[in-house]
Amino acid sequence: MTLSLVSVIVHWHVGLGLFKGAISSAKKQSPKAEQWKEWIILCLFCGVVLSLMWMDQYQLNLLGAWFLQIRWFGEMFLIALLFYCYRKVRRQGL
Repeated sequence: MTLSLVSVIVHWHVGLGLFKGAISSAKKQSPKAEQWKEWIILCLFCGVVLSLMWMDQYQLNLLGAWFLQIRWFGEMFLIALLFYCYRKVRRQGL
Protein backbone atom coordinates (compact mmCIF):
# COMPACT_ATOMS: atom_id res chain seq x y z
CA MET A 1 0.00 0.00 0.00
CA THR A 2 2.88 2.35 0.76
CA LEU A 3 4.45 1.61 -2.61
CA SER A 4 1.17 2.46 -4.35
CA LEU A 5 0.93 5.75 -2.46
CA VAL A 6 4.51 6.68 -3.36
CA SER A 7 3.83 5.80 -7.00
CA VAL A 8 0.72 8.00 -7.07
CA ILE A 9 2.58 10.92 -5.49
CA VAL A 10 5.45 10.63 -7.98
CA HIS A 11 3.12 10.38 -10.99
CA TRP A 12 1.03 13.36 -9.89
CA HIS A 13 4.18 15.40 -9.34
CA VAL A 14 5.53 14.51 -12.78
CA GLY A 15 2.14 15.28 -14.34
CA LEU A 16 2.08 18.67 -12.64
CA GLY A 17 5.58 19.40 -13.92
CA LEU A 18 4.61 18.40 -17.46
CA PHE A 19 1.52 20.59 -17.47
CA LYS A 20 3.39 23.53 -15.99
CA GLY A 21 6.04 23.15 -18.68
CA ALA A 22 3.42 22.90 -21.42
CA ILE A 23 1.71 26.17 -20.46
CA SER A 24 4.79 28.12 -19.41
CA SER A 25 5.77 31.35 -21.08
CA ALA A 26 9.21 32.67 -22.00
CA LYS A 27 9.05 35.61 -19.61
CA LYS A 28 9.37 35.18 -15.87
CA GLN A 29 6.06 35.30 -14.04
CA SER A 30 5.37 36.42 -10.51
CA PRO A 31 5.13 33.79 -7.77
CA LYS A 32 1.44 34.59 -7.37
CA ALA A 33 0.81 33.83 -11.07
CA GLU A 34 2.73 30.57 -10.72
CA GLN A 35 0.64 29.64 -7.70
CA TRP A 36 -2.61 30.34 -9.60
CA LYS A 37 -1.36 28.16 -12.45
CA GLU A 38 -0.71 25.30 -10.03
CA TRP A 39 -4.17 25.65 -8.48
CA ILE A 40 -5.83 25.58 -11.90
CA ILE A 41 -3.92 22.43 -12.86
CA LEU A 42 -4.82 20.84 -9.51
CA CYS A 43 -8.52 21.62 -10.06
CA LEU A 44 -8.35 20.06 -13.54
CA PHE A 45 -6.71 16.92 -12.12
CA CYS A 46 -9.37 16.70 -9.40
CA GLY A 47 -12.12 17.13 -12.00
CA VAL A 48 -10.72 14.27 -14.06
CA VAL A 49 -10.45 12.00 -11.02
CA LEU A 50 -14.00 12.79 -9.88
CA SER A 51 -15.41 12.20 -13.36
CA LEU A 52 -13.59 8.85 -13.56
CA MET A 53 -15.01 7.84 -10.17
CA TRP A 54 -18.58 8.18 -11.49
CA MET A 55 -17.97 5.89 -14.47
CA ASP A 56 -18.92 2.25 -14.42
CA GLN A 57 -16.79 -0.63 -15.73
CA TYR A 58 -18.28 -0.50 -19.24
CA GLN A 59 -17.59 3.24 -19.62
CA LEU A 60 -14.03 2.86 -18.30
CA ASN A 61 -13.41 0.02 -20.77
CA LEU A 62 -14.75 2.14 -23.64
CA LEU A 63 -12.62 5.11 -22.54
CA GLY A 64 -9.56 2.87 -22.40
CA ALA A 65 -10.21 1.59 -25.93
CA TRP A 66 -10.57 5.16 -27.24
CA PHE A 67 -7.37 6.14 -25.47
CA LEU A 68 -5.43 3.30 -27.05
CA GLN A 69 -6.74 4.10 -30.53
CA ILE A 70 -5.96 7.80 -30.22
CA ARG A 71 -2.55 6.98 -28.78
CA TRP A 72 -1.74 4.68 -31.71
CA PHE A 73 -2.53 7.41 -34.26
CA GLY A 74 -0.59 9.94 -32.20
CA GLU A 75 2.47 7.73 -32.06
CA MET A 76 2.33 7.09 -35.81
CA PHE A 77 2.12 10.85 -36.35
CA LEU A 78 5.15 11.42 -34.11
CA ILE A 79 7.16 8.76 -35.94
CA ALA A 80 6.27 10.33 -39.30
CA LEU A 81 7.19 13.78 -37.94
CA LEU A 82 10.50 12.49 -36.64
CA PHE A 83 11.27 10.86 -39.99
CA TYR A 84 10.36 14.09 -41.81
CA CYS A 85 12.62 16.18 -39.54
CA TYR A 86 15.47 13.69 -39.98
CA ARG A 87 15.16 13.85 -43.76
CA LYS A 88 14.97 17.64 -43.74
CA VAL A 89 18.10 18.00 -41.59
CA ARG A 90 19.95 15.42 -43.69
CA ARG A 91 19.13 17.28 -46.92
CA GLN A 92 20.33 20.59 -45.48
CA GLY A 93 23.56 19.02 -44.37
CA LEU A 94 23.39 20.20 -40.75
